[in-house]
Amino acid sequence: MKVLALTIKQQPFNEILTGEKTEEFRELRPTMYCSRYVVYRGDDGKVYKMASLVPKGVDCKPEIVKYDALKLITGEQKGTRPYLIVEVKSAQIEVITDEDDNVITYEKDGMTYAMAQIVYKLGKVLDKFNC
Repeated sequence: MKVLALTIKQQPFNEILTGEKTEEFRELRPTMYCSRYVVYRGDDGKVYKMASLVPKGVDCKPEIVKYDALKLITGEQKGTRPYLIVEVKSAQIEVITDEDDNVITYEKDGMTYAMAQIVYKLGKVLDKFNC
């Protein structure tokens, strides 16, 4: 089973545990950590960990990294921190738009990026510790 470990604040942790919260969101930013969520498959057949690593002239599309579950960890004491392992039913990339439905963009290191997030649809709690 492929599991992605993420830290989470106590309130959303509790809401997922009780079933009130059924989605988890992570902002997609142009950092190496982003490759935990998405990779970029170029028309040259190669996979790139960041959009900024794609060579000029190569078209690419983001591809969601598939996970079977999320391990959601909260608390401060290592070794005794509460966690949940929650089934991932699906994941999708959501592009952020303004009130006129225009894509919101920003620049970093001379490149323009669309503001986006990954949305994990959560299923049942598979395991829990110290909750």
